[in-house]
Amino acid sequence: MLFWLCGWTIGGGWAFLTLLWNLAGSECITVAKGILKVEKKIMGIGISREYSLSSARDFRVVADHNSNSLFGSRSGMSFWGYVGGPIVFDPKHS
Repeated sequence: MLFWLCGWTIGGGWAFLTLLWNLAGSECITVAKGILKVEKKIMGIGISREYSLSSARDFRVVADHNSNSLFGSRSGMSFWGYVGGPIVFDPKHS
């Protein structure tokens, strides 16, 4: 019973976050002073990642980004808007 309750609680939380992301989520990409900053927020709360412009390379547009479907997407999370996007790049690792 405890396992079942935990599963439904996690599933409900995921569904709630998905609803919030679709209603009030935003992704902001800024470039300033040699820094590329990617922010994902829901109602002002979220995460951000910063990359040095000198380490970001191979910027490109993913042509088939909009062709993702619930059953045919490369990543199930991209369908819901949690990961990925039409513009991608490869950060250079040292």
